[in-house]
Amino acid sequence: MRVLHLIGAAGERAHTASLALPAVLEFPELRQSEDYRDDVHRVVSSLSEFDRSEIVAIDNGTVVGGAVIVLDDDQHVGPCLSLQWQYVLPAYRSKRLGHHFVRELLRQAGWAGIRNVCYTHRVGAGKYTLTYREVKHGQEGKGSRRQD
Repeated sequence: MRVLHLIGAAGERAHTASLALPAVLEFPELRQSEDYRDDVHRVVSSLSEFDRSEIVAIDNGTVVGGAVIVLDDDQHVGPCLSLQWQYVLPAYRSKRLGHHFVRELLRQAGWAGIRNVCYTHRVGAGKYTLTYREVKHGQEGKGSRRQD
C-alpha cells in the first residue's frame, strides 16, 4: 500500500472523491436525498470546495482511504488546521490509516506554525466527537479537548 500526500486547489476534483460512494452507502447520516447519487455529488463537491491537502492511501491501484485537510477559522480556537473529512474502506480499517491522518495533520500544522488542529471521530450513527489539539513547537499535539 502507498500513501500519497497531495495538494488540491478549490474547484479541482478531490483525489479522495472515489471514496464518496462507499461512505454515503455506509453512513446513513450522509444520506439527505432520495437518490444516493445526489448525496455522492454533494460529498464530492464539499471535498473540492477549498484549497486543501489530501492524504490518499492506494492499494493495487484502488483508493482505499483518504483524508482532506483544510485551513479553518474555528469559532472556538480561531485559526485551525482541520481534518475536514476522512474515510477508510472497512477492509483497511485495521491498518491504522486514521492515526496516520491525524499525525499528518499535526505535522502540517507544525510546519505552517498553526497552533490548533481539530478533527472528528465517529462514535455511532450520526454521532461524532470533535477533538481540538494544541500543537506546541517540537511536540506533536500535547493537550486535547473534546467537544461532543
